Amino acid sequence: MRIERTTASVVLTGVMACLLMTAVPASAQQSTFRDDLLDRLAGRWTLSGTIAGRETTHDVDAEWTMNHQFMRVHEVSRERGADGRPQYEATAFIGWHEVRKQYVCYWMDVFGGGFAGAGFAERQSNQLAFVFAADNGAFHNTFLFDAAADTWQWQMDNEQAGKRQPFARLRLTRASTTSASR
Repeated sequence: MRIERTTASVVLTGVMACLLMTAVPASAQQSTFRDDLLDRLAGRWTLSGTIAGRETTHDVDAEWTMNHQFMRVHEVSRERGADGRPQYEATAFIGWHEVRKQYVCYWMDVFGGGFAGAGFAERQSNQLAFVFAADNGAFHNTFLFDAAADTWQWQMDNEQAGKRQPFARLRLTRASTTSASR
């Protein structure tokens, strides 16, 4: 009799655990994220400007993904390495962090996990100034939309000991339908 009760308790506990695990994600899921500023980032872009003092041109595609929770920004340099692959490639996911009440940006690129990170920003008009905390300071990546010109500026700065140093100054313009294919 004692074994049957123990078995029944284990089975009941297992069933309750399964029910709780399936209930938590449903209740924790945010409603669909709608954002008029990020909507303006959707599309195909040509990125041009300087990164670390060098002129560059990249192709950028941005689209809503993951049940409209994130704007996926895929960036690929036109410059190629000796192996024919792009010298730089990154994918960023920009969404809303409900607990922090801030925008979040998850940035991953060809430099691997040591350079991947999450940055947070509060919206200020047509600007999102993401700050990525790091052991040796911070990295600032500011997205600024110019509605009159329908362009974006990306300003990136390294910060060490409270001083910001420019890293990149970039402009995104809508890609023409006749631009070079990737």
